Amino acid sequence: MGLRLSRRGVVRGGGTNYAYTAARVRARRAKLFKREIYPKMLNMSVTEIARLLQESEYKREIDELGTRYSGIDLIEMALNANLANSCRTMIKITQSGAREIVIAYLRRYDVANIKTVLRAKISGAPSTAVEEALVPAGQLPVELFKRMAIGDLQEAVAALEGTPYHDAVADIGSKPLHLVEDKLDRNYYADLIKTAQGTEVPVALFNRLMRLEIDVQNLDSLLRLKRDGADPGAILDHMVPGGYEITRAELSRLVTLSWSELVAALEKYSHWEAIRERIAQVKEGDTLRDVETALYKRLAEQAFQFSAAYPLSVLPIMGYIFSKRIEVDNIRTIVRGKTAGLSDEVIQRTLVL
Repeated sequence: MGLRLSRRGVVRGGGTNYAYTAARVRARRAKLFKREIYPKMLNMSVTEIARLLQESEYKREIDELGTRYSGIDLIEMALNANLANSCRTMIKITQSGAREIVIAYLRRYDVANIKTVLRAKISGAPSTAVEEALVPAGQLPVELFKRMAIGDLQEAVAALEGTPYHDAVADIGSKPLHLVEDKLDRNYYADLIKTAQGTEVPVALFNRLMRLEIDVQNLDSLLRLKRDGADPGAILDHMVPGGYEITRAELSRLVTLSWSELVAALEKYSHWEAIRERIAQVKEGDTLRDVETALYKRLAEQAFQFSAAYPLSVLPIMGYIFSKRIEVDNIRTIVRGKTAGLSDEVIQRTLVL
């Protein structure tokens, strides 16, 4: 049976199980870095950041990987391993019914890992680089991706036979990589939205959240490709169907607009308030990364609002995973920015706080 919630968000029939899960999630949320820590990280060296992580919830991963890696490589590997461990914990503590939704959501890491391997095969990157970039938080075992990384491109595709991803990657030799990646994304979101079906309010809100994420991803791609002067047909092919506010018909219209017309057309969507100031900077030739950051910050805020409204449901679990992803991404952004020599101001503008 699905989750049945009262208007106040209390689970009927199974509330005890969700109360236990909610307590575990609250305990883990309490261990996340507070937003005040990120400005402090900006004043640290990469070595000092690694030491800070070793004194936190990342200690086990830093200790285990510290004999093989150092510097930014150690931090990257520890972040990936800790994120994967955190996601697996969420699956373990989530009760049946909601667990299927969490598992479906986390399959995004299977998709991301497949993309990592395929990009490495096409670019000629070494298998060691692939291993360092993997995030084993999905359903496929990390050993599968390591085997894919060792063989050639066709052997990598063959390794996915029997998985839900083989059909999407089967044409990798005859189609450009970006079309294969687009198909992986479309299949992922279609399966996720299909899994998160139901009349229960938390499940419906999670469904909406994922469709809003599709809107955000489409807006990000639309703005980037439009600014780069891509053909409208090519832009539309890149879009993921199933958005909450921006339908396929709307996307078909938006891709034909000029840059100024597109910006004006976006004013009617809920995302506009989050990006209106930063979109003006794009007109002046500024980076689109600021707009992307604003879009995903807005999505995170919606996830947290839904979680707070229904504390005894799947939503706080997803809210924690959102928060954990943001923490990992923020730390990664800081250490990569420092390694690249970016200024603190530039790095801070790309953090989701």
